[in-house]
Amino acid sequence: MDTSNKPIVFLHGFLLDSSGWEVMNTSVFSRPLLFLDLPGHGKNKEIIPEKEQISAYADWLENEIKQREITHFDLVGHSMGGYIGLEMLQRTSSGMDKLVLFHSNYWEDSEERKKNRDRIGAVVRKNVRIFLNESIPLLFHVPEKYPSIISDIINRAAAMHPDAIVHSAQSMKNRADHRALVAMHKDRVYSIQGEFDNLISAKESEEDWPGHFEHFFIQKNCGHMSHIEQPDASAETLIKMLEN
Repeated sequence: MDTSNKPIVFLHGFLLDSSGWEVMNTSVFSRPLLFLDLPGHGKNKEIIPEKEQISAYADWLENEIKQREITHFDLVGHSMGGYIGLEMLQRTSSGMDKLVLFHSNYWEDSEERKKNRDRIGAVVRKNVRIFLNESIPLLFHVPEKYPSIISDIINRAAAMHPDAIVHSAQSMKNRADHRALVAMHKDRVYSIQGEFDNLISAKESEEDWPGHFEHFFIQKNCGHMSHIEQPDASAETLIKMLEN
């Protein structure tokens, strides 16, 4: 298949938006790139899907792809964006060929994590900045290196409607385990994890990885945000996965 004109779609994570990819030097990619804001995030003020399920966001993505008359694409899904990619992987007519789980995973939340997701609603409706000031720096291995970037992310996230934050959190809480799905489609699924990610253990991810060993990569010296913490290395890794 000629992939020269097949786009790479980038989906950001929870509380983030498409502007986060701007730090990475995307000019090194030879293929068309499409950066989308999820519903309720960034510049996308669309009505949030009614059901609190990742499948609702996949429905939205399918519609975006169809509107652009894209028949085939590869997807880089950061964190929550990867969960949406896994939902697309189940849909044989989605047109998605390769999926990169970019600081994302394929297992369902632990019971403790689910309880933490439930607490988000009360916190953000009381004082969203307290929640953001605590959670956003944890995405970085050494947050002290990125004060202006972290401040910008917090300000952008604070502009989100609380309902959008709660809906995203609940949808992530309600997602299913997709280990078997990844194993079934291991020729199409890749994983990039951060060496010092506070949210996802790179070591545990590597040990549990059900796909091809050569499709799994640990990005050094970064946390959950390697496209910002290690932008050149991240772009190089993605090119190896998607353009070679």
